[in-house]
Amino acid sequence: MPDPPNGSLITVYVLENPYPVGVICLALAVMMGWSGLYRGRLKWLPIAVLLGLTGLGVLVTGWLVRTAGEHSRRLTQSFVDEVVAGDVRRATALLAADATLAFDSPRNPGYDLKVIKDYLEKLAIEKLIDSNRVTHLRGYTKSGDIGECHLTCWTTPSSGFGPVRSQWVLWVERQDDGSWLISRITCVSINDRPASRYR
Repeated sequence: MPDPPNGSLITVYVLENPYPVGVICLALAVMMGWSGLYRGRLKWLPIAVLLGLTGLGVLVTGWLVRTAGEHSRRLTQSFVDEVVAGDVRRATALLAADATLAFDSPRNPGYDLKVIKDYLEKLAIEKLIDSNRVTHLRGYTKSGDIGECHLTCWTTPSSGFGPVRSQWVLWVERQDDGSWLISRITCVSINDRPASRYR
């Protein structure tokens, strides 16, 4: 799996995962407020109020703002669900018109949307997936308009072989109309071996 993109501290710890910072600030606010009121440390009260407001602000901001990384995680999960269900129409609706499929590395050249549809139709028609379990799903913000999701699945083929462990990287992009769609799918590895190119 390639290294995840580097996100800013505000994106990672305020917008995408506000709970550690928010909860710690609120806990410190309660402790300092209690000490200020019941132990006569009145100079701690303004600090407690400031920490409490900071904690609430972090939690509310994280709840209200959806980053590109969060969009990538949501879209990836929806796409996997539709693929496993064999719903080609709904799965395709999550793809951008210029979506591509690459193998081994996201930097490798990709195949166009027709190839992706061919794979989806084959999976649906031949019912090749018996069951699937997502074991890793993590979204990252590459920029304000691009998110990257790292995905690992354990899939049991209907042929009885398996399960098969596969790793994927999906990019999602904000479209001109403001919607978010999957723009690139990369099959990184299958059973810990580099994925073969489409033939």
